[in-house]
Amino acid sequence: VLPDSEIPQMLSMADDAITWLGELKAYALRQALKGQRWPGYKLVHGKRPRRAWRNEESAREQLIRAGYKPEQFEEHKLKSAAAVEKLIGKTAFDVLLKDQTVQGEGGITPATNEFMRGIRKICDENNLLMIVDEVQSGIGRTGTWFAWQGYGVAPDLFTCAKALGGGIPIGALISNAKTADVFTPGAHASTFGGNPVAAAAALAVIDAIESDGLMENALRIGELFREGLQAFVDKYDALLEVRGKGLMLGLVCEGPAKDLVAAFKELGLLALTAGEHVVRFLPPLTLGEGDLEDVIDMISDALSGVYGD
Repeated sequence: VLPDSEIPQMLSMADDAITWLGELKAYALRQALKGQRWPGYKLVHGKRPRRAWRNEESAREQLIRAGYKPEQFEEHKLKSAAAVEKLIGKTAFDVLLKDQTVQGEGGITPATNEFMRGIRKICDENNLLMIVDEVQSGIGRTGTWFAWQGYGVAPDLFTCAKALGGGIPIGALISNAKTADVFTPGAHASTFGGNPVAAAAALAVIDAIESDGLMENALRIGELFREGLQAFVDKYDALLEVRGKGLMLGLVCEGPAKDLVAAFKELGLLALTAGEHVVRFLPPLTLGEGDLEDVIDMISDALSGVYGD
């Protein structure tokens, strides 16, 4: 839990978001400090800003003086476009930030077509910004450069990082023409945003993905992987479903997912949890059929050890 003594400095990050996006009556920030909550403030799903102003006046005082009162920050975890529309009818928003197109930490849960198109429609009708987080699902992992491309709608802004640099730290924010003039020189600083080495790595990653057909591979191998996992769901009552897209897949189980992750690790297969009941598989985009067969065999042996034959 964030100590009270650090709250003013952390709150100052919010002031940066106001600088980025202009005069806002209300705006959204998601997963600020990995779920930390600031007294008097609620957070709506969005991205936390990265830069903090270090002024003598506390960030809380700056926000209040500028007309942004604590009660204007609200948190809403919504799963349907209709719920979002109902919320907007009650609240004056200038910016609407959507979460990940395919939730990673949220259990490898893809958004539905209806939800994505509904959010786009709501944003267009209410002059709101649609912002998508593609840090985990982007750069070819779901079979397209970015997961939102599989829904027939486009956001106003989207973020990417991690895979973009192929192991070299880099982050990027991509904007359409609607918001391209918001950023001005000096308005935003980033340690790993675009230095020459990181940018060169990103260009090399993009070239390799295109020349080696890795997005097509993610679709093809991802479907084979899904079929293999579905066979285990059909076999074991303790396994509930497979979800995800491309090579971003989740195996949902009744018991703790960490037990399966530990069993896989014992056999040399690395996986992660995505919530309490989901095993997350994020294999390299270069995964081939031969390697996938080995993966399926290891999963089979592990599940047999955990659940029996």
